[in-house]
Amino acid sequence: MTLTELERKVPKLLEYTRYMPEDIRSRCTVRTHAAGSIIHQKNMEL
Repeated sequence: MTLTELERKVPKLLEYTRYMPEDIRSRCTVRTHAAGSIIHQKNMEL
């Protein structure tokens, strides 16, 4: 899902993303993860 698609689903999000530069906006993707899954950075301790 792109940021624009998410903004359509959640219009209040525009309050926070309105002034985001276009180059950053075009690189954003939104991912969903299953409940209870662990998300961590590579090479970091859990």
